[in-house]
Amino acid sequence: MQEAMEVSMDWVLKPFLRTMCQCPKLIDVSMTCIQKYDGMYFEMAEINREMFDEVVSNIDWRSLKKVAKAFLAESWCGVGADGADCVEEMARTYQGMALFVDNTMAGEDVCMSGVRFAGKMTRYMQAITDFTSMDNFVDAYLDMEKAAMCDSECAEEVARGFYSCCAKSAMETVSKKSNQKALIRAVKSIMPLISEDQAMPNIKKLMKVMNPEKFCGKKIDVYKRMNDECEAMEA
Repeated sequence: MQEAMEVSMDWVLKPFLRTMCQCPKLIDVSMTCIQKYDGMYFEMAEINREMFDEVVSNIDWRSLKKVAKAFLAESWCGVGADGADCVEEMARTYQGMALFVDNTMAGEDVCMSGVRFAGKMTRYMQAITDFTSMDNFVDAYLDMEKAAMCDSECAEEVARGFYSCCAKSAMETVSKKSNQKALIRAVKSIMPLISEDQAMPNIKKLMKVMNPEKFCGKKIDVYKRMNDECEAMEA
């Protein structure tokens, strides 16, 4: 997994993100193309395009564009407070995730592995497969993230593997009130297409994970120390 991630980073994701950083209007162009697509493929393949048209007409494209720009063209662009190239830092973060998956699949009971919180991970997977409510899904996700990020014995290693000045800046960008509002509007426009019966996920609650210092609380001080280091370098 880690080797595959490195290849995909070097050949796909990093070039893609650098392009997005240099030309964020590509997001506008791409979404406009979807909205104005003439449906030639549907005609050639003799496929009914009603579902496609319904999706396109229901989505709040303005909000979706704002969210896409926040995630793809703003959050990981530029240089971190410590001088690090944020696209490279993003790649390092994803490589850490790949290591996490490899260790989990190998059954390694170490800090960079899901084995140490297998029960929380199982509950999260069950919340997806046996979907009963959006609240149950959100709670299971946050419980899993807290176990992953906020364990007193592992928080230091996990933070050093995933967190950085670039990650701090990216999380702050994504969790800005204007971006949260845009995400809520975008999800609200998509939800009826997924299920008419399901309530909206609590986006504000989900966004708690974007502030690891507050999410983990005062007993876990590594994120505060790293935030203080970044802010000192910005001053």
